[in-house]
Amino acid sequence: METVKPVYASIKDDPSELEFTFADRLRALVAHFDPKSDRAFARRVGISPTSLQNYLKDQTPRLDQAASIAASTGVSVGWLATGAIDTPFDGEMHIEMLTRAVDSFQHGSQADKAALHGKIDEIRRINEAFKISDERMEQFRKGFLTTIEQLPNASEQPAPAGFITVPKIEIRPSAGAGSLDLYEESEPDIFAFREEWLRRIGVSPKFARLMVAKGDSMRETIDDGDLMIVDVSVREFIDEAIYVLVYGGLVRVKRLQLLHSGMLLLKSDNPRYQTEEVPLAEQQELIIGGRVRWAGGSI
Repeated sequence: METVKPVYASIKDDPSELEFTFADRLRALVAHFDPKSDRAFARRVGISPTSLQNYLKDQTPRLDQAASIAASTGVSVGWLATGAIDTPFDGEMHIEMLTRAVDSFQHGSQADKAALHGKIDEIRRINEAFKISDERMEQFRKGFLTTIEQLPNASEQPAPAGFITVPKIEIRPSAGAGSLDLYEESEPDIFAFREEWLRRIGVSPKFARLMVAKGDSMRETIDDGDLMIVDVSVREFIDEAIYVLVYGGLVRVKRLQLLHSGMLLLKSDNPRYQTEEVPLAEQQELIIGGRVRWAGGSI
């Protein structure tokens, strides 16, 4: 089975140079509707797989085929051809592209930060103009963690060579169902870690966040008040490990285990706490905010 990756050919190192092409917009539609197979998408829009591959390589389609793709997916021909946003769904797709693109950039120089702020402002302007539904905007927030609040301030002092500053955050349940919000502290302490060490414990520096553990359910592995390094790029169950999650309206730090039956177990390392069972039908209500990589020692 072929898998279409939502990575855009026009993305460069500098976000200020980002300009989506026809192929990028088509690739976004494939990833949105049929992420597992480009052949399935070709059937959906009534073109041959060969034609689709050619268009993904930026070959210009005939007008009738562009119209067929647009009609089958619900976007306007104008957006597909030029990127001009004419309808709310055009806006949704454009925001989806921007969030994926912004999330892919390395947050390095001050110029990059300014450009990233500009792209996020563009997302906000589209949302204001076309009134994208709260549900869809929450999906963007859930799927792509880079938000205006998470970008470093331009006034921040750089860390010493070889070190990376790691923001300290708090995860809270969102008002929207099935979502969460990440909040950086307004006056955070400065924590810097060696970049090489962060990579060694299994977290990309740009996705490393600090959190404070609350409660004793994970004692003796993680004690109340311990600092934790959380990999916020992990937003779904990967393997048995300790995750920060929201379930039942509460933020929890739990060890997750997936059974062959599909049942997900929320396990506490403190034997005083019982294991909770989350059946498959309820797992959409469990939102993972990140995987704990360190808390006073490797996890």
